[in-house]
Amino acid sequence: MMEALQETHNRPGLRTSVLGIDIDILGTPDLMTRIASMAETSESHLICYVNAECFNQAVFDRRYRAILHEADIVYADGAGVVWASRLTREPLKQRITLGDALPDLCRMAVARGLRLYLFGGGAGVAQAAAQQLIETFPGLQIAGTHHGYVSEQETASLIAEINQAKPHILLVGLGAPKQEKWMWRHREALQVPVLWGVGALFDYCGGKTPLAPRWIGRLGFEWLFRLLVEPRRLWRRYLFGNAFFIIRTFALLLLDAGLVTCSWLGSYWFWRWLDQPLGFLLNPVDPYLQAVALLVGMWLVTCAAMGLYRRSPAMSMRAELGQVLKATLVGMLSTMAVAFLLRGSSFGRPVVLLFGVLTFLCLSLSRMLARALERRLARRGIGLRRALILGDGLLALRVKEEIETWPAGYDVIGCLAEPAQVASIIQDDRVDDIFVATEALSLHETLNLVSELDEQTANVHIVSPELEALSERVPLSRVAGLPLLHLPSSRPSLGYELIKRFGDILVAIAALLACLPLFGLLAVLIRRESRGPALFMQERVGQRGRLFRMYKFRTMAIDADPYACSPNDLTDPRVTRLGRFLRRWSFDELPQLVNVLQGDMTLIGPRPEMPFLVAQYEPWQQKRLLVKPGLTGLWQVMGRKRLPLQRNIEYDLYYIRHRGWRLDIEILFRTIPAVLFRRGAF
Repeated sequence: MMEALQETHNRPGLRTSVLGIDIDILGTPDLMTRIASMAETSESHLICYVNAECFNQAVFDRRYRAILHEADIVYADGAGVVWASRLTREPLKQRITLGDALPDLCRMAVARGLRLYLFGGGAGVAQAAAQQLIETFPGLQIAGTHHGYVSEQETASLIAEINQAKPHILLVGLGAPKQEKWMWRHREALQVPVLWGVGALFDYCGGKTPLAPRWIGRLGFEWLFRLLVEPRRLWRRYLFGNAFFIIRTFALLLLDAGLVTCSWLGSYWFWRWLDQPLGFLLNPVDPYLQAVALLVGMWLVTCAAMGLYRRSPAMSMRAELGQVLKATLVGMLSTMAVAFLLRGSSFGRPVVLLFGVLTFLCLSLSRMLARALERRLARRGIGLRRALILGDGLLALRVKEEIETWPAGYDVIGCLAEPAQVASIIQDDRVDDIFVATEALSLHETLNLVSELDEQTANVHIVSPELEALSERVPLSRVAGLPLLHLPSSRPSLGYELIKRFGDILVAIAALLACLPLFGLLAVLIRRESRGPALFMQERVGQRGRLFRMYKFRTMAIDADPYACSPNDLTDPRVTRLGRFLRRWSFDELPQLVNVLQGDMTLIGPRPEMPFLVAQYEPWQQKRLLVKPGLTGLWQVMGRKRLPLQRNIEYDLYYIRHRGWRLDIEILFRTIPAVLFRRGAF
């Protein structure tokens, strides 16, 4: 079927990668469903948790890191891991603590008749935990218990005892990474479907160690509670370990903060050093020191907005330096604004200008060093993503050769000729990315294939000459001399959605109040020019195919067919004289602010489409219904009706896959000149 596929364990479901470790994106109900399914099989499945301490252990323990890579389920137990995942394209929604998951596990075991075996802890701890669980959950079957102090000579008899008890789930509480290594070493000898490393869970269940209150766990400070309870044993792990994890997670951000600080103060001291021979008159250093926190925060926000902390493996060094230059220019404008507002501090203009130059050089150097480190780690097999290439021709070979040389590289596991086999390969071989590079499929056939794979976990990258027209208007990477369209998950963060909805409401209310006199004037003028209502109401298709009534100012005669083709130019006889003016300046769409306020539309999104057109959509086009339609969007600022309908849908799909604050702000600013210069308005 394909070559060079390595045998790995099945990891279905959504995953994200945090510091090179793949973590399953799931909640407690999803975890229980997966465990119930595994318990019905005859094969052994490995379940591991990760927290900050686990990540620190994995840095120096290659064997432990490899076990996490091969495990069937890896879930986040620590709040720090969830916070760190927010820097990735697929952030984790929540963490799963063993204390919260255990009641669900016991209830599921009672309902399904599953037997548990508890192995780990000190003498009598597992037995006490089992007794407590049986009292709390009547009907729970505990197949056996055993303490965790077992020698190599005693391991064989322990495994025989466990197999004789025939449990469905073996809970191993030896602490990470010892428990993971024990389960991995004996997984074939153990005739148990589910092997789950649970750390110090038995100590909590048996009453040996108090469990943190739920409100502390929800705040993510369970580690602090444990530190207060057992300071002598845990102080080194939490104080030094958590600091090490934070530094690794935010290394580039912390480095940038240091570089901005050094550039700012270094610029001051450089000109101060030239003060004597050249006669520069600089203020004392105090105002410059007081401005450090403000400038650093402002520059870090600018760098984040410019995408400097969400780097793509496909991005070239030149493209990344271009991002650094943009961030520097925006940061310099912000710095000048701060210098103007704080005129009393009298920041020297030479200092500000030199600060911009030094910051650009330092940020550029840090990116070069980061790429050099990534290349070194990639040679050791750390941080590589598993990629599958769909295609077996010359183009596929060229793509394979090129992506394997990217700094944040890929481990290409093979090339596949048959698209029908993609779904099974993704699940069986833990594929992270798919590169579609085949001359056998047209762009629309490729997009149909991508829509079928949307429920899978892999990111998709399309290499096609048909993307040249799109690359002229939106930024695309290139591979093998052709445009590369990256299709990340279409699931943005919950925070983005909530804040965007809040912004929609605020802007809609403010705009409606400001435009109320204009609405009244236009309504009177429309009614005077032609009979009929001033508002035009039409059924459109919204998010997830839900129908809603869209409002516009009427621009055509009352007897015009509302579902006929929209006018292609302002000389269309159906358009009234006032209607031409309204269409030319896009005033006819202002009533859609009511739709935004009602929640049927959003300020920025795809076009609201008519039902009869949606009924003709191909599978790849249906994806534009995943989000709310917008008052403005990428298609409006890229040409509007000057572009064919098919191209408009491609822009909508690009927006859906890449939407975020940066793209929304860019569209918002591009909408203003698009309206003023009337591009594509008719």
